[in-house]
Amino acid sequence: MARHRFTTCVLMQGMVLLIPLACMALDFQCSLGGGYGFPAARFETGPTYEADDSNNALSWKDGLASYGKGYKVNAEIALFFNDNLGIIAGSGVSLRGGYEIVQEFPKENAREVHTANYVPIHAGIKLQAGNKRIRPFIYLMPGIIIPFNVGGNVVYRDLVQDTTISEIDITEEYKVGYSISTGVGVLFKLSKSVGINLECSPSYGSSFLKGFTKKYKRNGTVYFTETVRIYRDRKKLPADESGPDFEKINMHGAPYISFSSISLKTGVTIMF
Repeated sequence: MARHRFTTCVLMQGMVLLIPLACMALDFQCSLGGGYGFPAARFETGPTYEADDSNNALSWKDGLASYGKGYKVNAEIALFFNDNLGIIAGSGVSLRGGYEIVQEFPKENAREVHTANYVPIHAGIKLQAGNKRIRPFIYLMPGIIIPFNVGGNVVYRDLVQDTTISEIDITEEYKVGYSISTGVGVLFKLSKSVGINLECSPSYGSSFLKGFTKKYKRNGTVYFTETVRIYRDRKKLPADESGPDFEKINMHGAPYISFSSISLKTGVTIMF
């Protein structure tokens, strides 16, 4: 909680400092847009494979993913002090990132689906050039990401009976992470005050996995719950401390999970 309060105070102080800068600005831009992010700087998730009755693999594909994948909605403001140099701040939301793992056997299969959402908050420098109608731009913004509603679901099915054998609901908990967002694009001015922007935005983000909870279900009823807490004093993750019946497990390591992406975005820019 203390770290969250510190981060909030820093952001509020930054917003207050923007007020006198806004009075000095020659050009003020407000943008609203969205797009889609493709995974980057991916982490290992486990393999997708197909096997025969003797568990001999017929096909195998190593799983790589990033929680940065997903639909993007973003809002930004930029203050320019001359024709080329300005400062920029932005936020938004990234939705429905994640990955899927499928393990196929002749009589049953297992399908594991994970999803993730997060809020990015960034501020930095923006450069633009060009003429009155077409303005190429580039920006660099360090900041933070706030993950929420991150988790997954595993379903084991009997293919012969076409029934669900069991399920596992997974809830993951993350700290506030760090991120660096960059972008290159073009602003097409439709009038003096309205424009359309197109951009490619690579971003690198990472957050520490604090722990997760697994709820094992059969016939829709939870029959066992496992809670795992992770500590950052070792690099590996052995399950070295367990409670009764492995209901509570302490693990040690540094599992930083990627929230990186390369996004294609478009939006509307209002100029004042």
